[in-house]
Amino acid sequence: MNEREVELKLEISKDTYEELLGAACMLRGRTQRYINVYYDSYHSEFYWNKGSIRIRCREERNPEMTVKMFTGRSPEGVRYMDELTEIWHRGHPPRKVELGALPTPVRMLMAAHKIPWLERVGFLPNVRTHFTLPGWEFPIDLDKTKMPDGSMPYEAELEWPDADLLLRRSQEIPHIRVSPESKYERLWKMRRK
Repeated sequence: MNEREVELKLEISKDTYEELLGAACMLRGRTQRYINVYYDSYHSEFYWNKGSIRIRCREERNPEMTVKMFTGRSPEGVRYMDELTEIWHRGHPPRKVELGALPTPVRMLMAAHKIPWLERVGFLPNVRTHFTLPGWEFPIDLDKTKMPDGSMPYEAELEWPDADLLLRRSQEIPHIRVSPESKYERLWKMRRK
């Protein structure tokens, strides 16, 4: 599946996370635990271009490989990405992925960028709760991610094609700031220290 993603990531406090989590429970939100395994080229082309490639492993579902290519960011922090997601049929995510092992659409994209293989950068366990507040036009994804240094950032992710609506609705959530980096960008920096 190839789609355009319009997203706003908000860094939130643990208290705001727990408050929203309580609302999600009352609204029958669904919570999933998964592990994102991130990859990049030898020269870290995804990192330097603000994109990412990951295999997401979840309980009771086939793993999915997702490629995100950064296409822009508004002054207010809304990120625009082209996203390609395919089922990963090769079992456990390996340390290195050769071009031939990639799903065909991903392989074609890597070949177009002259990337012959991908190396695992690291993995991030995540707990995501998906729910919609009353009167909202789109759902919220609450994320609690365990970083390699033991820190646990909390985020609210908002996705909707209308960036103005994302920004208006974001004002209803107490947040620390718009997140300047993706999870992958934070992971990459930690791995390079």
